[in-house]
Amino acid sequence: MSRRFGRWLALVLCLLAAGAARAWQQATAGSVKLSWPKRQITYLVNDFAAPSPAKSAPQVCGTPASDPTAVAAVVQRSFDTWMQATHPGQTAPCTNLKLDFGGTTPNIAVGADGQNVVVWRSGQCKTVLPAGDPCWSTPGDCASKYDCWEGTDPLTLALTTVSYGKSSGQIFDADIELNGWDGQSSSAPPGFFYTCADPPSAVCTSIGQPGCIEWDVQNTVTHEAGHVLGLGHNCDSATPTCPDPLATMYPRAKLGETSKRVLREDDIDGICTLYPPDKGCGCGSTGAEGLLGLLGLLLLRVRRPRQ
Repeated sequence: MSRRFGRWLALVLCLLAAGAARAWQQATAGSVKLSWPKRQITYLVNDFAAPSPAKSAPQVCGTPASDPTAVAAVVQRSFDTWMQATHPGQTAPCTNLKLDFGGTTPNIAVGADGQNVVVWRSGQCKTVLPAGDPCWSTPGDCASKYDCWEGTDPLTLALTTVSYGKSSGQIFDADIELNGWDGQSSSAPPGFFYTCADPPSAVCTSIGQPGCIEWDVQNTVTHEAGHVLGLGHNCDSATPTCPDPLATMYPRAKLGETSKRVLREDDIDGICTLYPPDKGCGCGSTGAEGLLGLLGLLLLRVRRPRQ
């Protein structure tokens, strides 16, 4: 049984051209629109406890070592933001999504394994891998084996990989990878130093500086969680304007940014259109149904190149 994946370059530094003038977008694979068939989704956060011997653990939310518990709490706030989406002037959420934190995990793999994982990569795969490693034959396998950043674009902050049924577009697995700093270099370091300062404070002036904002975890993961749930970017690079460059699903970020922590009206419209409260919970597992739609498919990973 083979599988189909969609992978997005979810946040890219703000060196790209501005995007197209249009409202929220549902993620698509060709003509197929992607969404979850159920409303209760469990996700896990990698605990950094067992880094690959080929690399150092990522430095997230401060130095000299990351605190997996603190990082997981920030990720929870990011997912909760979507679950609590509420239209202006209303008091109740306009969606019945239930996003459950399932705890931390040593799992570092992405793909259709039944676990929706948030994981920080550390170090570039091309520099930490043994020569001629067979993992290069399948996109994503090197990252899943060595917990390194496999993406070739140094401007990419994060990737979201979604597994879905070819004809139905039903999502049954989604994983987030963040391009984390390896803690080894203070001059043009590979990866990004993710911070968790709350409330937001001044922008960091040096790599690894405590108590400041560099690349904000909550800002980034809230955006990525939108992709997990089936939302695409609210604009692209086809035309020079974008309806709301402050929206959570705007495809670019800048140093010290925290605005994506809070959903804008466009984001709320999107999530509540995809998962309105009057559609029922659908909380039961649908993994078997999703897998049935994958018979005979080829492995496909879609990546957006740097522009």
